[in-house]
Amino acid sequence: MSDQNTASNCSIEKKGNLRAIFYNVYGYDNDEKHDGKRGGPLALRHAMQVEIFENYAPDVMGFQEYVNVSHSILTPKLAEIGYAEVPSTRPAGDRVNDTPIFYKESTLELKASGYHLFNEKVDGIDASCNNDFTKSLSWAVFEKKADAKQFIFVSTHLMYTADRSNGVAYERARSANVDELFAIVDDIKKEYPTLPVIVGGDLNCYPNGMAFVKMQTRFKWMQEAEGVSADTCGFKNYSTYSYEKKEYTVCPMPPETGYGIDHAFYSGNIDVINYRTLTDRASLLASDHCPKLADIVLH
Repeated sequence: MSDQNTASNCSIEKKGNLRAIFYNVYGYDNDEKHDGKRGGPLALRHAMQVEIFENYAPDVMGFQEYVNVSHSILTPKLAEIGYAEVPSTRPAGDRVNDTPIFYKESTLELKASGYHLFNEKVDGIDASCNNDFTKSLSWAVFEKKADAKQFIFVSTHLMYTADRSNGVAYERARSANVDELFAIVDDIKKEYPTLPVIVGGDLNCYPNGMAFVKMQTRFKWMQEAEGVSADTCGFKNYSTYSYEKKEYTVCPMPPETGYGIDHAFYSGNIDVINYRTLTDRASLLASDHCPKLADIVLH
């Protein structure tokens, strides 16, 4: 497998009037000694990610595991291709694992935004609820420039199950994250009561998980939207990069069964036309998560 910096010539015809991507970019810059089986050089992976965005041309993107070095390397590259970052209230030096939103300035206008770091401790839960201040959500209200239709967009990353022996506690921690997400959305809706909501990211749980089930009490899962076909799960093993050969030697595909841990939901007067896991070459190599793409009709 040759080491190419370009994405495959692969595209999905845009349907609807809004295209969104949710993507855990795995922004960690591991050194050569440890990174052979964990995705390869960060600069190469970020270059492939930029080409993914150029290729699929989303209007809005919600990221996870977007770390300090991502802000230094990837953010300027996104600006070069027309994407602006939604302002965050989190101090720049504290962005150890962030959930930023980027949007295409030519198609969307930012109306309001916010950021929320999940509480580290929640009464009655014997577990960290945000992995040492790394789990959060970002939100934004956008207006489409073409037709003035508005919507609320939320990118989130829920608690990771670091200690599987304490699985029940971590299930409850993610559920507590969702409670905070609901409270944030409720506050936004006080000012924008009629707007539809699009929310997604790395939930770190399967569809039978406590947090996922709770999400479905307020939102519809895009996978179950009318007309959306079955999809791969998105989460996969790391690709293997040979520093000696300067090429990728292993490029794992996401499993064809199961639904992984990356999910997107919606509420309000919108239709989901496409909900797809991107599996072109760049999407398979650039992270241990494949991007989730959604084409949406805002009414």
